[in-house]
Amino acid sequence: MRRLRRRLPDLTYAVTATTRPRRQGEVSDKSYYFLTEERYHDMLDRDELLAPAKVHGFWYGAPLEPIERALKRGEDVLFKIDVQGAIQVRRRIPQAVFVFLAPPSREDLIRRLTARHTESPEELKRRIHDANFEMEQMPHYDYVIVNKADDLGGAVGELACVITAERLRTLRQPIVLTSR
Repeated sequence: MRRLRRRLPDLTYAVTATTRPRRQGEVSDKSYYFLTEERYHDMLDRDELLAPAKVHGFWYGAPLEPIERALKRGEDVLFKIDVQGAIQVRRRIPQAVFVFLAPPSREDLIRRLTARHTESPEELKRRIHDANFEMEQMPHYDYVIVNKADDLGGAVGELACVITAERLRTLRQPIVLTSR
């Protein structure tokens, strides 16, 4: 995301709210909005979250207010969401463009998840199990980018190309957020 922001500084990045604990190096209100479950469910009850979902045992969702402000200004909004969130976003923003960031292989994904040491053995097992469902969702996306471990710049360049191509469409659909 940092590299993409340097290439396309005019993108608005949708910061996601989560109930999971903060990991080392994450900055509150930049990496995520870290919320208690009570605060998260209050926002959910007031319909203030886009794409609320329980993922890997924690709640996630993008606060609507900054997204709505950016869309009203005509800005492109980039979401970093899992497949559950993408399914919900497609329902509320059918004209959105969806890009699946895929690992080169299932084995490579397991190797990456294991190497980062951010999950307990139980959480790691759940994430690997969830990856099967996530990979099955790939055909429902508009684009697929393979994120090779030794070529992050290539994946960033391909995503920048997708965004540029979509901006150049002659019949670009205006983004409209529908109600639940």
